[in-house]
Amino acid sequence: MRLVKLAYLAETLYAESYGRRLSDADWFSWKHGPYSKRVINSVRALDRADVGHEERTILGKTANYYMRGPQFVPPELPAPVSQLIDDLLAIHGREDTQAIVSAVYRSPLFRRTRAGRSIDMDGWVSAMNRVRGSTEVRSNLQAALNSPASGFANAGELLEFLDELRSSRGER
Repeated sequence: MRLVKLAYLAETLYAESYGRRLSDADWFSWKHGPYSKRVINSVRALDRADVGHEERTILGKTANYYMRGPQFVPPELPAPVSQLIDDLLAIHGREDTQAIVSAVYRSPLFRRTRAGRSIDMDGWVSAMNRVRGSTEVRSNLQAALNSPASGFANAGELLEFLDELRSSRGER
């Protein structure tokens, strides 16, 4: 469950950050959150020297646990993807599974997809690209800057903050 939920969070974060898909995995909305057979099947297809597998029974249910195998070598990833995964793991890597599931449940894309339906990741990418190019979003940010509730003293501070955020995601 953790693996699938973290993969989903990586997919949505990548779409939000870069305006394109991280993978071509199909995602579905189910009772326990987003699910992708492709993600699970990809892990199951890996050599056992790279990925260990263990089944455990918890509260009467069988759960599959995957962990780094004895000969695992991390794949070479493009810098933005590697940075995104590092950032994601820095945020969620040590959280318990329920906290990760909670983060997934709060994601706007999952919340607006009815149970049993396909999650429209391509539509999410398009929506993120429209937001990025929107003059309305820029106007709203400017209005927020001019608001007494703003945490930024001026537009320069906001831009500095956004630049640091992009840098932490490898967007430079």
